[in-house]
Amino acid sequence: MGKNLDGGKVVCRANIRTLKNYFSNVENIYLKTNEALQCAFVRISEGDNLAEIDNTNSCVPYTGLILRQPSSFRYIQTILSQFLISWLSRLAIQNIYKRFFYDDNWRVAVSREIETPLLKWTYINSSIAHQNWLADPFLLRTDRQTYLLYEEFDQLLGKGRISYSVLDAEKSPPQSSITYSGSRLLLETPTHLSYPYTFEKDGRFFFIPENGNNGCNLYEITEDEAIEGKLKAKKIKKILSGKCVDPSYIRLRDTDYLFLTGWNDDSPDLLRVFISSDILSDELIEHQCSPILVSNILGRSAGRILMIDDYSCLRPSQISINTYGEGIAFTEFRVSRTSISYRTTTTRLFSHKSAPFSNIHHLDFQAEIMALDLRLRPRFFT
Repeated sequence: MGKNLDGGKVVCRANIRTLKNYFSNVENIYLKTNEALQCAFVRISEGDNLAEIDNTNSCVPYTGLILRQPSSFRYIQTILSQFLISWLSRLAIQNIYKRFFYDDNWRVAVSREIETPLLKWTYINSSIAHQNWLADPFLLRTDRQTYLLYEEFDQLLGKGRISYSVLDAEKSPPQSSITYSGSRLLLETPTHLSYPYTFEKDGRFFFIPENGNNGCNLYEITEDEAIEGKLKAKKIKKILSGKCVDPSYIRLRDTDYLFLTGWNDDSPDLLRVFISSDILSDELIEHQCSPILVSNILGRSAGRILMIDDYSCLRPSQISINTYGEGIAFTEFRVSRTSISYRTTTTRLFSHKSAPFSNIHHLDFQAEIMALDLRLRPRFFT
């Protein structure tokens, strides 16, 4: 409900993907809205005066008639016709588009100068010949090299793997593009991998990738002593079971925090926070203030969480009001073992009509290098 319906304040805004299957669509609506409503009602019953979120860019809720369930014959006929038409149309459009335009897949780009025009950044090329889909870049700086880890998606296999490139930032002239040494495989499993969140702890290097329904696993990264620029990944332990979307780590004062959404397929608008005295040796437990009711601007993570002070951090998140990858928002969180509060900043990273990219949903900044993923616009419009 909102001001345009009942005069109340908007405390949560969510997007629910529409499914073609009627029964699944109804079930999905009940499932996703139930989680958000349950969280809100619990907060209200505990005396929490839920903060009103920014609703200026919200779509107007649909209040019209909901059509009745179609007959079985009409349902099957519609599904088959939609499948054939969409399949044939997609093949034709893809062939034309890839012949005359840029490929619209996600790209990863790096630069040392944020003011450098985006088309002059260094774009990492995929090592997979039949696909060029890279996303979720995270930087890693050791005493020997600067590395860039990212998801490398294989569309034929329908899953991603974790690859990396060695960035030759020190060898490049100050105002020139960063050079790199190609793409190498770091980790591949039978299931999908993405979002390789890197961090340093106790002089060692680690990353936590998103791994679908296979839980949240902690890996250690080591450099091969015999081969320069070669990384090896070793699984340390499983830190959480179940589905974990975009797990993002930060240590503040004496506590390790892990932010994530989509835990065991719950609503993407519920942000969960787990804590541990030491993520390497101790178990993670869910924070007493988790889950946090947020919105489709503050839900999914969009890259590295930055430390402000011993109790505060700045968390980037994906903006998904109308479509995926609309932009990036930034929220200041103040956390302790017993409390969590947050304040949405006015800073936003959006595309606009004159920008060379149409979508963006991830960034990282480390060792004076910025990395992001984006979709470039067709060349006829750049």
